[in-house]
Amino acid sequence: MPAQAWCAARLDELTGGLDRLPDPRDRLKGLIEAWMSGRDVAARYGSPTGTLAVEVDKRADGTLDAEAGRVIRLLLAWPCATPRS
Repeated sequence: MPAQAWCAARLDELTGGLDRLPDPRDRLKGLIEAWMSGRDVAARYGSPTGTLAVEVDKRADGTLDAEAGRVIRLLLAWPCATPRS
């Protein structure tokens, strides 16, 4: 599985459970709690999405960095999206 597909799938997995919460503030709090629970791994290895974005930005073709940006845009739009229940 390509790295950008893995990041998008992981984001879908993470937000899928949180989508059951009716209030966007509760969804955002849940996301932060999930991130905090993985802070030791992130401190040691870095953010998978951030690392992906940095690495693909080094490519001259300019296509993969746009795909990494799509994953980040999904995350930014997610907290206020209508829950899928």
